[in-house]
Amino acid sequence: MKKQSNKNGYAKVLKDKVDEIALECGFYKESNNPANLSSNYRDPVLPLLISFYATTGTIGISYCKEPFKWFKGCKQKMIKDIFENPLNYV
Repeated sequence: MKKQSNKNGYAKVLKDKVDEIALECGFYKESNNPANLSSNYRDPVLPLLISFYATTGTIGISYCKEPFKWFKGCKQKMIKDIFENPLNYV
């Protein structure tokens, strides 16, 4: 039980950090789900949606309502790059 608690604690910290990165890059949070520690972020100009699952470090990008491209086990550096240069990943 303690291992799961530590994982969720780390995931909450990571989710908060991703929220901060997304806001710095001009995205706004469209929705979040506290049950699975996920959030959706939208670009105010481009038809771009980024979905992030903190417990697995998985981030998905959808451009023009196309199917998501998923990146699993992302580290903070890659997450930041995805938000700063999202068109490189679609």
